[in-house]
Amino acid sequence: DALGEAVELIKASRGMGMQVKACVHGAFDDGCDPFDVEDCVLAVADAGTDVIVVVDREGKADDFDVIERLETLLGMDVAGESMMERLGFCGTEEGCLAAAKLGATHFETVTLRGKADAYRGASASGELAKRLKEQGKTVSFEDA
Repeated sequence: DALGEAVELIKASRGMGMQVKACVHGAFDDGCDPFDVEDCVLAVADAGTDVIVVVDREGKADDFDVIERLETLLGMDVAGESMMERLGFCGTEEGCLAAAKLGATHFETVTLRGKADAYRGASASGELAKRLKEQGKTVSFEDA
């Protein structure tokens, strides 16, 4: 299965001294079983992943969804570094700020490709980066 293959790739990469970042897509999609997300995050964490980013590419998650999902993931007992050191969120500005309140340490925002939306997204991303950096957080950006 795909998760098993990912775990083997993570272990091989860590064995070669590489840093590994895993993105868990679909974590907030309609019909997504939260237990499947937990199983996936646990597997990649125990395999030695340095950074695990839970992704909400379509902005479907509201603050409550982000807080509920990340609280569970942050409390997981995993091998190696704590989840507090590894867990990140990729999604809307509001979702990133909710994740920051919980203590997540890695953030990625998504901007849309349309000109007006990209402009608003870049402006919001810049403001988010400023606010998170003031809190000592790590910020990176990705275009969707």
